Amino acid sequence: MDELRQSVYFTSSFDGVRLAYGIAGRGHPLVRVPNWISHIEHDWQSPVMRHLVLEMASRHKLVNYDCRGVGMSERDVSDMSFDAWVHDLEAVVDAAKLERFALWGISGAPAVAIAYAVRHPGRVSHLVLCGGFCRGRLRRDASAAAIEKARVMMQLIEQGWGTEEPAFRQVFTSLPGRDGGAMALVYRDDAQGSFAANRAAHAPAMANDRRNRSRPPGALPDAGVARTPRCDRAV
Repeated sequence: MDELRQSVYFTSSFDGVRLAYGIAGRGHPLVRVPNWISHIEHDWQSPVMRHLVLEMASRHKLVNYDCRGVGMSERDVSDMSFDAWVHDLEAVVDAAKLERFALWGISGAPAVAIAYAVRHPGRVSHLVLCGGFCRGRLRRDASAAAIEKARVMMQLIEQGWGTEEPAFRQVFTSLPGRDGGAMALVYRDDAQGSFAANRAAHAPAMANDRRNRSRPPGALPDAGVARTPRCDRAV
């Protein structure tokens, strides 16, 4: 089990923002691209993520990092753009001295993973994308009702993020999955509340970035798709 003990490191992104990343396990490198809430230490105890990070680290050299603004990475950040997130991934894999590796993304992370793979196709061996997207909701051929729902959710983010009102957090806590159990729901609510105050100032920017996110240019050569049964447990 010693190889499953995570070692934590820090590096700087293109604009000097400090990023925390952890390495555990052996084997072909697997980089977990973070989604909107993460904490590279707490994930190892989380009822939402623990089973996944343990399984992945038992089979691979798992590189896990916190994106800017959350977890152990620098919290007070002005640039929360999509390009900044891609540059953060570039900084972490370079700091970890990875040559060729797989990318694993859940929820909002697949868009970042896809963009990186388009920019650096020779370095990405596999893309493992779970419950994600490559085009933002308002850039798809969505119905008027779906677009209106997306706008309402973004307004909730802008108005409710970082407040002491738990009703706002519970809306987002209940969205990621239906079968995670009470402990997972409590964990997501607590984590969201803990990180919310640190990102409250950036809520409009975060919402606008999700609104404008589009499919990265280009295509992945020889890419294949393996579909798996839907699982809401960890997303």
